[in-house]
Amino acid sequence: RGRRETELAAEVAQLRLDAAEHEASLRSKLSAEAAARAKVETSARATAEEQQHAQVILEAALAAARKDRATLEGDLRDLQGTVRAARGEAATAAAARERDLEQQV
Repeated sequence: RGRRETELAAEVAQLRLDAAEHEASLRSKLSAEAAARAKVETSARATAEEQQHAQVILEAALAAARKDRATLEGDLRDLQGTVRAARGEAATAAAARERDLEQQV
């Protein structure tokens, strides 16, 4: 009977040793997974911040482009008005000159 108890005690000791090794392995894997997750989350946050920064820059560039377009459209309308006025003045002057020449004939 003593021998069987000794064998059982040895088996229990081996099972405890195996369980401790398995627990240490699982804790190591869990720690590595937590570190990897933290790294991925940090990278994702950095990427999100970079994208947000890029979006702010693009929105500012878009606002500047829209402002430039509005300014150019205003300038174009002013120039078109000036051209129409000059054309009208030239037409009026040409008509007056034509009348003067007709009166001289």
